[in-house]
Amino acid sequence: MNLRGLSSIPGLLLIIIMMATVFSCSSEVNAPHISSNDSLMLAGLREQSMECENIDEAVGYAKKELELAKSLHSGVNEVNVLLYMFSLYYDHGKNEEALSCATQASQIADSINDKPLLAKSYWFLGVVLSRFKNNPIAAKNFAQAFSLYLEMNDMPNVVNAWRDLIPAYLNANLFDSARSVCDRCLEMDSIMHNDRGVVESTALYGTYNLAKFRSNAVDPDYIQLDSAHTMLRKAEIMNRRINDPKTRKILYMGLTETFYNLSFKETDPKRRRELADSGRIYLPEACIIANNTGVAEVIHRINIIGVKIHYLAGDMKATKRFVDSLVVVANKKNTYIDRETACRAQSLYSAYRNDFDSAFAYRVLAEKNREVINYSDNSFLLSVQLAKSQTDEERNSAKSREGELMDETKRQKSIIMYTVLGVTLLLGAGIMLFRSFRKTKQLNEKINAINEEMRVQSEEIRVKNDEIMDGISYASIIQFAAMPSVAEMKHTFGDCLVYLSARNVVSGDFYWASEDVSGRYKLLAVGDCTGHGVPGALLSMLGMSILDYTTRHFGVGEISAGIVLDKMRNNFKRTLNQTSFSTDKTVDSIDIVLLVFDTQDKTLHYAAAFRPLLIFRFGEMMRMKADSMPIGIYPREKPHFTDNVMKLCKGDIVYLYSDGMTDQDGYEDAAAQYPRAYSSKQFFKLLKNNFQRPFSEQEVIIRESREEWRRPKSDKQMECELTDDATIIGVAVNNFIKFDDL
Repeated sequence: MNLRGLSSIPGLLLIIIMMATVFSCSSEVNAPHISSNDSLMLAGLREQSMECENIDEAVGYAKKELELAKSLHSGVNEVNVLLYMFSLYYDHGKNEEALSCATQASQIADSINDKPLLAKSYWFLGVVLSRFKNNPIAAKNFAQAFSLYLEMNDMPNVVNAWRDLIPAYLNANLFDSARSVCDRCLEMDSIMHNDRGVVESTALYGTYNLAKFRSNAVDPDYIQLDSAHTMLRKAEIMNRRINDPKTRKILYMGLTETFYNLSFKETDPKRRRELADSGRIYLPEACIIANNTGVAEVIHRINIIGVKIHYLAGDMKATKRFVDSLVVVANKKNTYIDRETACRAQSLYSAYRNDFDSAFAYRVLAEKNREVINYSDNSFLLSVQLAKSQTDEERNSAKSREGELMDETKRQKSIIMYTVLGVTLLLGAGIMLFRSFRKTKQLNEKINAINEEMRVQSEEIRVKNDEIMDGISYASIIQFAAMPSVAEMKHTFGDCLVYLSARNVVSGDFYWASEDVSGRYKLLAVGDCTGHGVPGALLSMLGMSILDYTTRHFGVGEISAGIVLDKMRNNFKRTLNQTSFSTDKTVDSIDIVLLVFDTQDKTLHYAAAFRPLLIFRFGEMMRMKADSMPIGIYPREKPHFTDNVMKLCKGDIVYLYSDGMTDQDGYEDAAAQYPRAYSSKQFFKLLKNNFQRPFSEQEVIIRESREEWRRPKSDKQMECELTDDATIIGVAVNNFIKFDDL
């Protein structure tokens, strides 16, 4: 054996020991150290938060705990605090805040490579995204959670996440998938002897049957309702021993709706009241749970069931108290969903008392608030916004992580440099530098890949947004092309006023004009359709088409404006298959005023559906009333619209307008704390002061007056958005009818 080779072994061992010392020092510096005092402070803040009854106070302590965890550079504690804050926000319906917490938790858990916390973060993301009905992204996060739990062989959490997937399937009407998951969860819970899981899965099975029953309102399957009742009552009995809060929430919501539907189908009055009284036992808690979801559909459904179940129980006083409580909540919170629910409840109560005028009026107010909810909570646009929000957060997180990695790299290099200088092990320093460089290079490549993926996603979102806006813009071109141009209006009526302001690019208002071949009869109309934006624009196109069809053969002997509206109403109802009126469904209709000018007899024939007519004669304004029924189905409609006939005078000026001219919110002066609607009184005063001006000047004055009304008058006020489409058409009869000079 070579003795020289043996003599080199101690030196090699010394180098290996020194290198191990270097790695040990590096890992000790990088690993955050949490002292026992810091752990006690974190635990104390959590305990104070959990003892709070007010969510704002609880979140306040949780935020202090999060700041402390950040100062300690403890990623695990940061994630745990964020997931705790998620639960606080989620349980109180603050879904956007819950989404933000779960997103941050997933990013931090991924950066520290903590698989259990990362799986839990993905799971919570799937749960909250289901409330937004953002099913594709929710499914993606659930799948990531399942994958990680299976990789860790954590079957209890796999089953728990499966159970939370069931409501997501029900929201998307994927009933077969929901039932399959229910069966699988019950099977796995039984195998694992998980009593709490068996009870919750049984309750969810009842919820599945109830959701399937609810999905078919036209031909309900009462077998599904009976199955839901059986499964929910079974789960209720089982939960008396376990007393699981999560299952109790499912049961209160499900049993309230189940007993209502059972009482609704019951024909025996006594049995109906008994079932309704059973449902009323669970109702108060169900309303609290529904309101804490923050989901408009759930809040509306449970609270409206509350109104109906009190009525089915034959307790009108309780019905009135419940409706009044919804009105108080709406006035206090001042949110669209609470106002829509309160108006719908008042409409039902008015209908129960046979006050159909009030029922219809409240129904219209409810629909207006529902339109705002639908517009602001449009499923496709919301998906795009959420995806963009997550992309922006991931991009910012990646930049932050890149900065942290650069700082970490510098710190590691400093440690290596000082260690190498201290022990003079150039070989060890070279190896450390090589490994650090390789790790940094890999991390940089990963960051670049993430940035590229986010850039591609951002571009896809931008393209989708552009496609949507291009489509709506092109639709507006088509819509306005269907209306008479200003030049065509002036050709028919001479100089005139034409003003149309759409709230959302396309309009639910329209104006229409026509004349017979001889030129004797000139027709003019202004219509205001249910809704605005794309739904309103579709109805306006239908209204103009029906008007064209109805007046195609207009001529001598058919100058009755009332007959034209009668025919228009019949064609409209037939086209939309309107056969019966219901306060529980949106009823499409058109408010319209139609004028027929007889230029030979110098008379005006007009008929009006909910829209008045203004005439200025000899300097005085006359407001001609309309019939109180629209074009469309109506509970108290009359057989025919009134055909009004009046003689025209030289100098008459006629105005037609939609209700958007008076409904616009704004500020009267700098002292106003809250905006209010531009009243009819102000609108009439504006016309009285300016009707003698040229129509071109009137158009400028009207437009500037509306803009000035919306504009804030002080720094404490905010500019009011457009609340509705607005249209006004004005004609002077002298411009197209010749009067003999006296």
